[in-house]
Amino acid sequence: MINQTVIYAIGCVLELAKRQGQFAEVREISKAQAIPESYCQKVLYALAKKGVLTSWKGRGFCLDRALDSLSLADILDAVQSVHKAQKTEGSALAQCLNERVNGLLKGLALRDLVQVGV
Repeated sequence: MINQTVIYAIGCVLELAKRQGQFAEVREISKAQAIPESYCQKVLYALAKKGVLTSWKGRGFCLDRALDSLSLADILDAVQSVHKAQKTEGSALAQCLNERVNGLLKGLALRDLVQVGV
């Protein structure tokens, strides 16, 4: 559920949150978060495609949503390669744990991470 891509995505969104609605280019975000540039670009495009970020050709990416309106589950959903419609294969325990973790992430807003200084 939480993998390196999700960690990178959260880092990208946090970086844009620091910029308070200003656009940033992929290379700036990549450098600030120590993410390989090509991978950072893929993550940012996935986030923009799902409406987490705004992208503008020639200007880069921007977070123009309120921090308390964006949950970590929103970020995870944007970069997850497996759609929610597909059931998790495995034991009932694994399914139960994944549902609980997803519930926790839905309740954790980006604002919460910014407040603790992550």
